[in-house]
Amino acid sequence: MWGEKDGWLNLGGNQWVYNNPSYIKFEKKEPVNLIAGKRVVSKVDNLRFYDSPSWHDKDGAGTLDTGLGFTIDAKAIVNASSQYKVHNRKGKTYYVTANETYTFFISLYSIFHFFQEFSTTLDTLHYSATCTIKVMFTCCS
Repeated sequence: MWGEKDGWLNLGGNQWVYNNPSYIKFEKKEPVNLIAGKRVVSKVDNLRFYDSPSWHDKDGAGTLDTGLGFTIDAKAIVNASSQYKVHNRKGKTYYVTANETYTFFISLYSIFHFFQEFSTTLDTLHYSATCTIKVMFTCCS
């Protein structure tokens, strides 16, 4: 389960089921994290990320360019500002700003669903065309 809101349980993507105890047995073992597993993506070039929850230059691990990002593990508060605790494809942990001016987050399921809908729409219209869609999912090493 990915999330919980107003008595509804998110099963992933846009799939929700009402938490009715007459047919659902849901035991929450820990707080539900609505952002874990999603992807944070940089809106700008040269966005710094850090080895630890910090804003100090000495803890800088590298930079992200526009469109690049990481998988989110959790959200952290660092000196009254939010950072995402993230990991790359090799499992290395980093921290990056959660400020919406510089980053946004997306569900990988949402991207899959978009392409599924796009494909279905083309099939429904019986439209035939050749096109290239470039999707960049690059993690920092």
